[in-house]
Amino acid sequence: MLMFETIKRIYKNTGNADAVTRAQAKGWITAEEAAQILAS
Repeated sequence: MLMFETIKRIYKNTGNADAVTRAQAKGWITAEEAAQILAS
């Protein structure tokens, strides 16, 4: 859950969807979490 919050904060501050995609590819967050972040 900590990584989810970190990636969410990064996306909120930068708007960089690629960061979310890379985090998912590395297994840091799940596909569901990535979709949730990108939908916010």
